[in-house]
Amino acid sequence: MSLFHRHRGLTPYLLLAPGVLFLTVFFLVPLGFLAYQSLESGNIDFGYTFTWAWSNYSDALHNYRAQFIRSITYAGIATLLALVISYPVAYWIAFRGGRWKNLLLLFIVAPFFRKVPEKWVTLGKPDDFQIGKTVAVTVTDPSSLPWAGVTAKSGVWLRRVSEDSFIAFSANCMHLGCPVRWLEDAELFWITTVRVDGRPHVTPLVAVWLDDAIHFATGAGEQQGFGQELLKYASASRAKRRANRDLLASAQSASE
Repeated sequence: MSLFHRHRGLTPYLLLAPGVLFLTVFFLVPLGFLAYQSLESGNIDFGYTFTWAWSNYSDALHNYRAQFIRSITYAGIATLLALVISYPVAYWIAFRGGRWKNLLLLFIVAPFFRKVPEKWVTLGKPDDFQIGKTVAVTVTDPSSLPWAGVTAKSGVWLRRVSEDSFIAFSANCMHLGCPVRWLEDAELFWITTVRVDGRPHVTPLVAVWLDDAIHFATGAGEQQGFGQELLKYASASRAKRRANRDLLASAQSASE
């Protein structure tokens, strides 16, 4: 206590220290990491290196001009609505709520704690899907808010395996949400994994589609060879069912 009495000027800084530490760890550090990544150059196949690539910003503004304008427009609308609706409501509750203040605050935050309902989603009639074919199906999230609009829509790749069996694949990568394409005629397999530093890693695979499952060859030290943990972080886009003996033999020889 004597330290506080001697150095009363330190008290505000000590009180601010936990908040400053929290913002530094969970805001400034991630922001710096994103700034570092934004100055990298390369491609998704061979990786990225830090090269002070300031041209990334001009390229982004040129290639995604419409997306930036749309984002700024939506942010402006949200800010305007907050000033017109949210701020007056908060002001009224703070100064005019009286004994009902806590109850009114509860009504405001209660929707954030609602339980998301689990519902079955109808994708279509079974006869609409051919056995052995994979098609894109649009899905509307049943748990979305009424004003979610087009953001409530998502998609899956649906494959009919047999008369009474279907397999649904996510239409987006589990890491960064990148879209997953299913190309029937590409005759090629690609796999997306996550590097140790968190960056995506995409590479072609020697693989076959056999018995409605993907079989691929990899080494023990490869990014793809982390056992069952791969299933949590990887998504494979399968191109064409081509399980012939020559390709299977090459996959077996590569694994050896």
